[in-house]
Amino acid sequence: MRAGRFLLATIDGGGTIPPEIGLARRLLQRGHQVLVLADPTVEAEALAAGCSFTPWRTAPHFKTIEDQTALMSEVERRSARRQFAMARDQIICGPAALFADDVVTTVREFGADAVLAEAAVAGILIGAEATGLPTAALMANIYLRPTPGLPQLGTGWSPAHGPIGRARDALVAKAVQRLWATGLPPLNAARAAHGLEPVGDMYELLDHCARVLVLTSPSFDFPAKALPSNVRYVGPLLDDPDWADTDHWRPVGDDPRSGGDELDLPRPDRRTAPQRRGTGSTAGAGGPDHRPGRRPR
Repeated sequence: MRAGRFLLATIDGGGTIPPEIGLARRLLQRGHQVLVLADPTVEAEALAAGCSFTPWRTAPHFKTIEDQTALMSEVERRSARRQFAMARDQIICGPAALFADDVVTTVREFGADAVLAEAAVAGILIGAEATGLPTAALMANIYLRPTPGLPQLGTGWSPAHGPIGRARDALVAKAVQRLWATGLPPLNAARAAHGLEPVGDMYELLDHCARVLVLTSPSFDFPAKALPSNVRYVGPLLDDPDWADTDHWRPVGDDPRSGGDELDLPRPDRRTAPQRRGTGSTAGAGGPDHRPGRRPR
C-alpha cells in the first residue's frame, strides 16, 4: 500500500481533538503522513502524536487555552438565541471564506492526497471540496445531521412515538433549518469564490464528501430509518488527551501517592461512559446496557 498524505483540518472544540488526533495516530501507524491544520492550542498534542502541524492563518482560532476559556465564559452568559448567533457568525458560517482559503492554501503547500475535515465547520468542508480531493467529514460525536426519525440534537428527547411526537420533531426540524438558513449567504459566497455551486441547506455540504465518519458506535446513537450512503459509524476512538498523562491533572482517586482512598467512589471507566445527547463528549462501546431506547437525544 502506498503511503498517503492526509490533511486533518479541525478546530479546538473541546470534544473534537482527542478522537480526531486518535484517528491521525492510527494513520501514522499505517505508514501515512498527517498534517494537522488547527488552532495553536492543538499543536503540542498533534506533535506528541507524531503529526506535523500548522495553525490557521486567516480563519479565527484560539492562541491559548486562556483565550478559549474566556470566550466560553462569555458565551455561557448569553441567551440561547445569542449563543446560536455567535456560533453561526463567528465559527460555523460567518468566517467560511477564511476557513476555506486556509484549507486550499495548506493543501497546495503540503501536497495532500486526501482531507479529513471537521464536519461542524462549514468553511472547512467548502475548502476541502474546492481542492477536489477525496474528503472524509469527521463527526467526533454522534450523528449531527437532522434526520427523519431522530429527535433534534440537544433537545434531550427520545425518539417520537405516535403522530404528536412525529409532528413535534418535524416542527422543530423545520425551525432549525430556518435558523441555519440565515447563515447561507456567507457559505455560498465562499463557494462562489472557489467556483462551486450554491447550496440550499448547510447540511448539503456533507453530501459532497466521499465519507462522513461518525467517531462512535451506532449502539450509542438512536437508529435512523435511513442515512445517506456515505455515512459510516467507525466506532469510538478512546485515546486520552495528552494532558491526561501529566501531573497537572488526574481523575479523582487516581493519585498514586495517595492510594486512591480519599473518596469512596468508583473510578470512571471511559470505555463504558454512555454518550449523552446535547454534550460534546464522544462515547465508547461496551459495558452495561446502554441501548438507544434507554437514553434521551
